[in-house]
Parts: sequence; C-alpha cells; structure tokens
Amino acid sequence: MTILLIVVIVAVCGYSWLNGFHDASNSVAASVRTRALSPRVAVVLVASFTAVGTMLGALLGTRLIVRAPEFPMYEDGLAVLLCAVLAAALWSLWTWWQKMPASSTQAILAGVLGSLTAANLLGHGSTEDLIPYAFYGILLPLILTPIVSALLAIGATVPVSWLMRHRTDNEASASGRIIQSITTALLALAHGLQDGQRNAATIVVALMVVGQPLVRGGSILWVQILVAACMACGVLFGGWRITHTMSTNLARLTPMIGATSHASSALLLYVVAFVLHMPISTTQSVVSAIVGASTVKRRGFVNWKTFNHIVAYWIATPVACSVGAGILFLAISPMLNLIHGRIH
Repeated sequence: MTILLIVVIVAVCGYSWLNGFHDASNSVAASVRTRALSPRVAVVLVASFTAVGTMLGALLGTRLIVRAPEFPMYEDGLAVLLCAVLAAALWSLWTWWQKMPASSTQAILAGVLGSLTAANLLGHGSTEDLIPYAFYGILLPLILTPIVSALLAIGATVPVSWLMRHRTDNEASASGRIIQSITTALLALAHGLQDGQRNAATIVVALMVVGQPLVRGGSILWVQILVAACMACGVLFGGWRITHTMSTNLARLTPMIGATSHASSALLLYVVAFVLHMPISTTQSVVSAIVGASTVKRRGFVNWKTFNHIVAYWIATPVACSVGAGILFLAISPMLNLIHGRIH
C-alpha cells in the first residue's frame, strides 16, 4: 500500500505540473498579446503568484475535503484517485495538443466521479452521494461559470469604456496595460487558490484513505509546498500552444479588454473560493470573460467559431474524463482483487 500511495502522490505532482503548464495561458495570454508584460516577466509573475495562491488557500482545501464524496479505504481508495488523476492528465495533454483551453478542474472532478462510479459498481463503496456531487460539483459550475463570468466582464467593461471615452486609443491602451499588469497577478493568485488547493486536497484525501487522520486545518504544509512548487514549475514552461488560441484566434484583444476580463474573472474566482467554497474552472472563467468584454468594446471582435469549438471541449471534458477514469478502474480491478485475496 505504501508503494501505491507514493505512486498516487507522484501522479498528483505530475498533474499539478501539467495543470500549471496547461493553464498558464489563462493569465499569460492577454498580457503578452497586448504587450502589458514581456513573455519572460509574465510567466515568472504568474508562476510566483500561483505558488502564493496555493499556499494561502488552506481554507478552500479544507472545504473541498469536507465536501468530497465518500472514498473507499486503503488500496481501493488510492486506485480511485490514481485513475482519476491519470484520466484527467491524459485529457489535459490531448487538449493541449489540440490548442484548446479546456478545464483542468472539470477534468479531475469528473475523473473522480467516473472512477468512484466504477468502484461502486464493483462493490467498493456507496453511490448515495455521487448524484449530488455530479450535479453541484460538475454540472452546475459547467453551466453557470461561463455565463456569470461573461456577465461580470460586460458589467466591468461598460463603465470602464465610458470613463475612457474622452481618451485617445494610445492613452487608453497605456492605462489598460498598467491595470492589466496588476490584474494578471491577481488572476494568477486566484488560480493558485482554486487549482492549487484542489490538487493539494487530492493528496490529503490519499493520506486519509490509508488511515492518516485529517490534520488541523485539513491541509499539510509539505503538501502545499510540494503542489505549489509543481504548479509554478509548470507555469514557467508555459503551454504556449493554448496561449496562441486565446490571444489570437479567440478575440481581438486590447489592453482594456485584457484588464477588464482578468479583473472580472479573478473577482469571480475569489468570491466562489472564499464565499461559496467551491472549485470552479479558471479556464472557463477567463475565456468567457474575454468573450464578454470583447462583445461590448468598440474595437472588440469575437471569433464565434473558435469559441463554439472551445465550448464543445468544455462539454466533452467531464464525459471523457469520467468515462476514461471508470475504464481505467475497471482495468486495474483484477489487481485489486488479488491484493484483497478475492480470487480463489
């Protein structure tokens, strides 16, 4: 069991690195495209604030653990987590290769749903809390996050545009770049709060299913440091394939669009983290905010074909990851039977 626990922790660390690598474009794309920050400065800034956000988000991690569905104990529970992480990682690699900004949050949550469902079908747990988990943890955020984020971006862009109405384009762009530099850091901090603590909570759950009691605060310092370091390293490598999609193919970005979209999406992430204590997708929040801000700006433009393609991947993410994790668990179930001595 110790070996399997180590494998799970290593897998979560790898997924945390991939999470940072895949989602770096959320904070980097707009600021680099509008020349608010240079690529090197942008990735260092985002990596630093992502790590800080992960370290500061212990409260959210505690809430995630408390609200998590019931896991089977020992090897079965570790297998559930491992299959979920592997399915989410494979999907993240695929969407990165396709240059699509898909949700890492939806991927891992759906992976847990799929592997838990498969485990329960084989008699390794209870199914009573899976339906609420699927609805409140996956389906509802999938529907509401893009809508609320786009509306917040529209609500932020309209008054900002009115305040800038007497300024020249150059003056508005200069102000937008200054604001965008700040909102980029705020968004990276929110990304660490959301995604970093979710990954840290996964390791804590792994420790719990092998019998270690929940420590004070629901988090362990070395887990937070480990996940923060992995995510920051992933950001430093940067998923530039997705950055191209968000900064060039999706919309015509201006410094003011970048600033208002980053500010509104960061606000949503903070409110959901500290008030609702729920994990939502940073990617869906940022992309939807860019689209919302671009629809009301005079010089804005949205490539709706690209956006519809992205939305299709958002919808496919929970389906693909839940099915993939379920299949992986069914594939390794004979080994679990051998461990438990169930094959006579």
